[in-house]
Amino acid sequence: MHIIFDPVPSPTNPVVDDAGNTFAFTAVPEYAAFGLYEYSINIGVDWSDCTANPQTGITGAHDAGDVQVRLKATTKYNSGTVLKSTEAFTA
Repeated sequence: MHIIFDPVPSPTNPVVDDAGNTFAFTAVPEYAAFGLYEYSINIGVDWSDCTANPQTGITGAHDAGDVQVRLKATTKYNSGTVLKSTEAFTA
C-alpha cells in the first residue's frame, strides 16, 4: 500500500563525508529502502538510482547543494522534495 503525500516529503539530515566520497540521509519513515530514492551530483540536472545509504562514489569537486537526493516518482506520487548537500565535496 502506498501512502499518498501532498506534498511529497523529503529525506532529512544530509551528511557529507568528503574523505569517504559518500552522501547519507535519513529516509522518510514510510519509505526506508534506499532503492526508493534517486540522487544527483549536478544540481538535479541528471538523476540516478540510489544504490546505498550512504550513497557512495561521489567523486570530483561539487559545491554545497550540488549533490541532492529525493524520493523517486511513482504512479502514486510525484518525485519528492529535494534534500541538498550542505557541504562541498573537494575530491
